[in-house]
Amino acid sequence: MNGPLLSHEPEGVRVSPPAAPPFHDVPVFGDHDPRLGWRDRPVVYGLGFDEAGRLLVVDHEGYRLLPGGGIDPGEDARAALVREALEETGHAILVGAFLGHARHYYDPKDGAPPRHKLCRYHAITIEAALGPPTEPGHVVHWLPLETALASLSHAVDRWAVLRHRDAVAR
Repeated sequence: MNGPLLSHEPEGVRVSPPAAPPFHDVPVFGDHDPRLGWRDRPVVYGLGFDEAGRLLVVDHEGYRLLPGGGIDPGEDARAALVREALEETGHAILVGAFLGHARHYYDPKDGAPPRHKLCRYHAITIEAALGPPTEPGHVVHWLPLETALASLSHAVDRWAVLRHRDAVAR
């Protein structure tokens, strides 16, 4: 099955996403201090727009982010994005096209270990708003594209949004 992963598929159903190219020749973001013990962390994020062209973003702990997060061991990227979007936004989603990938060196400076994020980006479509986010501390916003670009906390997310915008404009 190569179509989108539906958020309402039965528990345990896995859909293998198309193979993404390796992470050796992709944009790199963040400061890589080789003295830090970087931990590779595969992550996935979604770019979702409403009918007015506004981008779905999430505020959490002082950061403005795209919905998404860590891919758990044994979990495929699409299933992780469905799970993360529901937890962070309260929305059921359809996962669409693979948009690109990048690497992001991120040191949270809060005592958590520094992460070397292996980022995947997908288009998402909102299937239904099921309620508030299930993870505490997440606030959902729909922002005009330029406002979102000016306020996203991480350059890697701004890169993904610009990449998507430029591809749509062609």
